[in-house]
Amino acid sequence: MFPLLPFALGLAAGAVAIRLVRSDATQAGLDKAQASLSSATASGLAVIERASAKVRQQLTTPVADAASAKPAARSTARKTRSTATQAVAKSTAKAPAKAPAKRRSSAKPAPAADKAAR
Repeated sequence: MFPLLPFALGLAAGAVAIRLVRSDATQAGLDKAQASLSSATASGLAVIERASAKVRQQLTTPVADAASAKPAARSTARKTRSTATQAVAKSTAKAPAKAPAKRRSSAKPAPAADKAAR
């Protein structure tokens, strides 16, 4: 009798689940979830497409133009940093932490280890 009890309970639970899935409210919820998932997937693919187009455009520019443009951008960025910003950065910098002291072992070797070592 006991092996039939879990089978009967599973059968009843399955029947209830199928009725819930076939109901109109559940079907409307599933349709809504499918529509939102579809729109999220489409927008994600559009973002990936724009990013790959941007990278493709950067890769197709001549190497000489890109090489000459990069050092100029770096040098102007360094010149624009104010001395006040540098002073704040120095004052907020933390000193490196000291390493913790090593612990000494206070345990003496066992007498049996001394005899075996001799």
